[in-house]
Amino acid sequence: PIQRAANMFFHNTLTSLKQPERWMFTTWFKFLTRYRRTAIGPLWIFAAPIMFIAFLGALFVGLSNFSTSEFIPHLTVGIISWTLIGGYLMRSHDVFQRNRSYLMQGDTLHTDIVLFDNAELFIHFLHQTAIAIAICWYYKTLTSPYAFVSLVGIFLTVINGYWITFVFGTIGARYKDFGEFIGSITSIAFLATPIIWMPARDDSVVVGGRAGVLEAYMLYNPFYHFLELIRAPLLGNPIDKISWMVVGGLTIIGMCLSAYFYKRYRHMLAVWV
Repeated sequence: PIQRAANMFFHNTLTSLKQPERWMFTTWFKFLTRYRRTAIGPLWIFAAPIMFIAFLGALFVGLSNFSTSEFIPHLTVGIISWTLIGGYLMRSHDVFQRNRSYLMQGDTLHTDIVLFDNAELFIHFLHQTAIAIAICWYYKTLTSPYAFVSLVGIFLTVINGYWITFVFGTIGARYKDFGEFIGSITSIAFLATPIIWMPARDDSVVVGGRAGVLEAYMLYNPFYHFLELIRAPLLGNPIDKISWMVVGGLTIIGMCLSAYFYKRYRHMLAVWV
């Protein structure tokens, strides 16, 4: 049964990927109409994070003992990466409610709905990566081809975003208050993950390359590991083996879980939404 569920889920996923016209048109249409009647249009994709980074950068550099050349690239790549990582969490719980009309059509695959919702988020993330690359280039952290390893981290994050959207979307369709729980977890995760702050660099409190007081916590924080796979190569920092293990393990477990959810609950989604 598990193998049949996996075969069915991955078969429909491949079907959707082979026919991008089934979901890409909707994604592009939403992108074009989102900023309609705004003064600067799609430039808000760049303006919003630039203002956020500039304000937090000026504030936290003054409050910490890190230099601008250390903190600003760390903050910029962290914020841009969280656009993707946190975006999957925040958008996943109501993905089928927001796309109820497509779900009710009958000829639209569940994987199509997940893909065009994920694709919309990914398009915004790709535009904002220009900011991260510009900052890293300005502060000279892009010193070797090692920076391209970040693409692997992005790829793994996208795969995990796919299964998270389907699994959390299914749970959110059944339990309407699941979205409130996810919203709270996402807010806590943003503050608890080293995005707008950096671990202490005092050698007396650093254990194994991390701040001693936070080392145990970060080891069990999956958001930290996903963030590291994207950010560390762009800043010229090594990636700990544990990060590869955690992300790889979550990818395998998550895809198996989404296959089970697809077989077990996909027929109920039209009733729940």
